[in-house]
Amino acid sequence: MIDARGSGRLGGVGLAVAGLILLALLPTLLLAWWFAAASRDEVVSRAADRLAQGAQLGSGLYGQMLLAVERSLAVEPTLVSLASGDRASCEALLRREVDSHPFVMSSLLLGRDGRVICSSSGRGHGIDLSDRPYIQRAREQDSLSVGEPLVARTAAMLVLPVARRLGPSAALPGRGDEPAIIAAALDIDGLARRLGEIVTDPSSLDDPTIEVFLVDRDNRIVAAWPDRKRKGQTIALRPHRDGGAPVQIMREEGGTSLIAGLTPLLTGGIRIVLTEPLEVVTKPANARFRDVLALMIGVALLGAGLSVLAARRVVVLPLLALARSAEEVEEGGRPTALPRGPLFGELETLRRAFARMVDEILRREASLSEINRRLADLAQRDPLTGIANRRAFDAALAQAWERGRQTGEPFGLLIIDVDHFKWFNDTYGHLEGDRCLVRVAHALSALPLRPNDLVARLGGEEFAILLPGADAVGAAKVGERARSAVADLMILHERSPHGVVTVSVGAAAAVPTSLGDAKALLAAADRAAYAAKAGGRNRVVIDGIDSAQQARPAVLEVR
Repeated sequence: MIDARGSGRLGGVGLAVAGLILLALLPTLLLAWWFAAASRDEVVSRAADRLAQGAQLGSGLYGQMLLAVERSLAVEPTLVSLASGDRASCEALLRREVDSHPFVMSSLLLGRDGRVICSSSGRGHGIDLSDRPYIQRAREQDSLSVGEPLVARTAAMLVLPVARRLGPSAALPGRGDEPAIIAAALDIDGLARRLGEIVTDPSSLDDPTIEVFLVDRDNRIVAAWPDRKRKGQTIALRPHRDGGAPVQIMREEGGTSLIAGLTPLLTGGIRIVLTEPLEVVTKPANARFRDVLALMIGVALLGAGLSVLAARRVVVLPLLALARSAEEVEEGGRPTALPRGPLFGELETLRRAFARMVDEILRREASLSEINRRLADLAQRDPLTGIANRRAFDAALAQAWERGRQTGEPFGLLIIDVDHFKWFNDTYGHLEGDRCLVRVAHALSALPLRPNDLVARLGGEEFAILLPGADAVGAAKVGERARSAVADLMILHERSPHGVVTVSVGAAAAVPTSLGDAKALLAAADRAAYAAKAGGRNRVVIDGIDSAQQARPAVLEVR
């Protein structure tokens, strides 16, 4: 009877422990649910920000396209007048203008009466376009007149029309159809495709989830990417906030929810809209939540079952002690909760095996930590010269760019190339060539640099110096000191025009922006180094760049 009652009490304790475990896990399950919802909102917010930035970028690209087209249409009026007298010459002139700009599909020359004198395609001669609003505006203003998307009369296709008035010198005395306006049809499909390529991850181009639409005032799609079949459809989007989240969710007809980024109406009455399916954006977060929830439920059931089967104190406490020891080992420490023996039955065998396993794990972790430390150091160092290698340089360049993007401070970059190094190797052998590279590396490392500056070997005879906070002039001054330091080594080089080993230095600097990356700065420094070599070597060339355009290299005088 006593054993039976004792067994019953033990069973009740086990069930109570199991119930308490499940009850204790309930707040954790609720917390996981809340965390999943918050994670989903964060994912949606990031996607909305990305699409809004993409739409803003598209607005800038659209403006740049119109500016470039306006410059392209600024044809010398006298040339237009001379060419308009011969249709073949006129068509040839217009074709050259079309070929000079990627977004111009065709161009037309119109007389004062609004009729087509000639076209780049050779079609449409004599067609009257005087009723087009953008043609009428072009007669009254000196700047580019942009019309709304329409179907061209000279070709049955949807285009974005533009026109610009020619100067007074285009008039020919005694003629009634003298050239007055040059017009063009722009490739809005090409604009949508270009924008899509910019805002989409290149690795996902085979199955992109972001769609780019150019829509007119009536929300009719005039250009679409990547699904061009949607062109001509009317997109009925109703913007609203989803659950109060600070993002713009739109619901397309048919019930599909889309995250969208869009611009106001732009010149020409079009709007840029970038969308991504809400389901696609939130799918990874939802999947992670389901996995975590399933795992937690499984752990809860397993813990409850084990509690029922191992309710006796002699089993539960040693197992909990072993579990605590395992957690301490997992966290990288030595176990302090390991129970002392002997334990009951097979638990003693488990305890001894666990203790041996812990000792072996700690020994291996110590050995692996030392090996990893050495490997990490070797992975960041050039084995020949001992200075930072290309991997360390790329990481430092990316960090400097991100830091500069946040602070708005510039940073400079020097690309240093040993002049005529192949001739040096051919003359003195590769062993002497290696010694030469080591001496050059030591000379560069000995320059009076700041703690955040980095000297690295990019490969072969090419070195680099990263200069956070330096502008182009400051970088060039460091480059001149580097050039002088190498020349002062007086390493004999009989086949060099200077008689000693010299270097050519390319200097560049930039203020990082969120629309660019460090590759542009690296390319600018490379161009400058190439210009230094092309200009006679043993010199420093500056290439200044910013987020909009790159300046031409300028040679810094070498004294």
